[in-house]
Amino acid sequence: MNLHTKTTLVLLTLFCFSCKTLTATKTKEPGAGALAQNPGSCVIAGKIISVNPALDPDTGSICHKYPCKAIVKILSVSRGSTVAQPVLVGDEVEINFAYTLTKTKIAMPEMKSRFPGLKVGSTFDAELTQHPKPGGGVVFTVFDYSIDNGK
Repeated sequence: MNLHTKTTLVLLTLFCFSCKTLTATKTKEPGAGALAQNPGSCVIAGKIISVNPALDPDTGSICHKYPCKAIVKILSVSRGSTVAQPVLVGDEVEINFAYTLTKTKIAMPEMKSRFPGLKVGSTFDAELTQHPKPGGGVVFTVFDYSIDNGK
């Protein structure tokens, strides 16, 4: 073997042995305060400024019965990953709450996880996820939150 081949084999061997096996991290179920970091998301603290009372026209959606959208003032941003539209402290953005703003005990009594519900003035911590919106821009969605009694 020539020097180039030997060098390539040594580097390839070192590379293979230096790689760690990636293991999936188990996240808590929704409602258990799990603020996992997912691609296209960031962790925020927010305050409900107003609730959009408009209901979803899709009769199969929980948002057809209960409000799911609110204007939220961003109080802090942390652990952000690559996002298309960053949010900054002080921004007010419309956020869709996947499990409604209503207490899950009322809106979805069969749901194992429990969310206490949010109203105007409520402060909370959540993982804010972004999805592209048809026609441009992004849709902000919260799948999990915890009430922040300290703010």
